Parts: sequence; structure tokens; C-alpha cells
Amino acid sequence: MIIHEMGLFLSAIPIILEGLANEDMPLVAHTARSLGTEMAHAVPRSLKQKLPEPFRQMGFALHNDFDMLALDAESLEDSKHALQQLSATVKKCAACHASYQISTRCDSDPSGKSP
Repeated sequence: MIIHEMGLFLSAIPIILEGLANEDMPLVAHTARSLGTEMAHAVPRSLKQKLPEPFRQMGFALHNDFDMLALDAESLEDSKHALQQLSATVKKCAACHASYQISTRCDSDPSGKSP
């Protein structure tokens, strides 16, 4: 689920950038909002409890950043400001990836070794 969520972030960022390049702030707001705290609420409680607290804090901050990007895109309609917000948000993604790794194991190999 976390890897899927990261994929959603990754696929949405180019859409936000396209919206910024075209001064299409409704597109920026709509796309950013889809990555906001509502998305975070969809994560099952059982999974949240397994995650380290600093990871959860980073994730929640990231979702909040997207909510703020959406709000500011609508109210300020300033693509430069939104680009600065997106830059700060992507830096949080990079910091999280530098701190945490999620590995997957092949279900057919209980040792977790890749074929």
C-alpha cells in the first residue's frame, strides 16, 4: 500500500508541473488535493501502527503540504509560489527515501532472497 501511494505521488507530480507550466491552477489544486490528508486517512490503522513514528510524521507532513499547495493554488493563483511549495515537498520525499527503505520478498521463497 505504501509503495502504491508513493507511485501516486510520483505520477501526480508531473501533472502538477504541467499545470504550473500552463498556469492551470485549477489542475494544480485538484491534483494536489488528491494527494492530501484525505489520502492519508485511507491507510488502514493496522498498517499505521506498524510504521515508525518518524515515518508517519514525514508522511503526514507530506499530505499536509499537498493540502496547502491545493489551497494556495486556488486562493493565490501564483505558479511561482506553488512551484516553491512543490520543491519543498519533493525535498521531503527525498529525505524520506534517504532514511527509509521498503523491501518486498518473493512469496514463493520464504528466505526473502531474490530468484
